[in-house]
Amino acid sequence: MQWKIINGWYCVTACGLMSWKFRTLGEAMNWVFVSKLAVKTEMDMGVSK
Repeated sequence: MQWKIINGWYCVTACGLMSWKFRTLGEAMNWVFVSKLAVKTEMDMGVSK
């Protein structure tokens, strides 16, 4: 995962394929932890795609 600031946007790129933009660092960090928790919960429940 790579973080960059481009034109005032916090840009996150994962595996060089998918990217997301956030206006604030707080918003980006919230997204990271919510996504991580969602994936962990999904795995704990035995739900997979």
